[in-house]
Amino acid sequence: MSREIATPFGPLRGVEAAVFWPDGVTPRSLAVVEENVLATPLGPLTPLWLPDEKRHQRVEPVQFHRNGMFRALPLQRPTTVRTPAGPVPAELLTFHPGGELARVFPLNGKLSGFWTWRDERALARPLAVPTPQGERELFVISLHFFPSGRLSGLTLWPEETMPLDTPLGPATARIGASFHESGALASFEPATPWEAATPIGPIQAFDPDPEGISGDLGSVRFAPDGRLTRLRTASTVITARRPDGTLRSFAPGLAADLCGDGEARAAPLDVAFEPDRALLGAGAEAFSLADCVFSLERGRRPLIPIAFPCAEG
Repeated sequence: MSREIATPFGPLRGVEAAVFWPDGVTPRSLAVVEENVLATPLGPLTPLWLPDEKRHQRVEPVQFHRNGMFRALPLQRPTTVRTPAGPVPAELLTFHPGGELARVFPLNGKLSGFWTWRDERALARPLAVPTPQGERELFVISLHFFPSGRLSGLTLWPEETMPLDTPLGPATARIGASFHESGALASFEPATPWEAATPIGPIQAFDPDPEGISGDLGSVRFAPDGRLTRLRTASTVITARRPDGTLRSFAPGLAADLCGDGEARAAPLDVAFEPDRALLGAGAEAFSLADCVFSLERGRRPLIPIAFPCAEG
């Protein structure tokens, strides 16, 4: 039996499958089976309530933070909303606990055996995005915002790239990029092997198969002051010699392909930097920048970026 539940943006009617936080009163997630129009700071919004045959085969739940504020709000139809980046068409919105817009997704179709990411990508339209580095016209999966409204990052569609100015020079990013609240570049994913001038010498930064498909945390990362803090390399072998003459070598490896096509994939080497140390390998073994000598050798294995994990359709 459906019910009505109060929310910060007005009542939701026709509520079914409601799950509550431990207080038994605050909703955690719910589905609606009637049309509702919420009065929000972004304008009037209609939560998803009617599925379709291709992109929404079931009604997605509306989700809430523990304090009762909306967390995720799927929309019934594409709706242009007022965002800190200007008007943006949206099918899914997420919010910070304080009610500020966290993310906007222009599209929100669910992938299936009948609807691939390429089908969904064909519906995308370019957006003029005002980034801290200037306006970029991009095909984005989502835009991300700090509670202050400043752009915290963006996620690109597979096979889309964007130019960036980094503290180490120009680069081209895929997957996305993130920014510190000051506007300084926080991270990005190189579209191709990118030579980075590091405290131990030039390293080809590249991860052919990065974890996830979000621009929130790329493999190349910078501190707010522009200092390089981390990268991954699939082609550079690093040897470190300690003051006592002992040598330690670190090299990218190979990993089984999770898509099951029998091909081995590069398993990149993690390299991180603190002001006075280099941290090498998965175990983050520390080496003093002042006391150790580093030698770098580039491998010869071809590196091919993976566009979308296990989804070529």
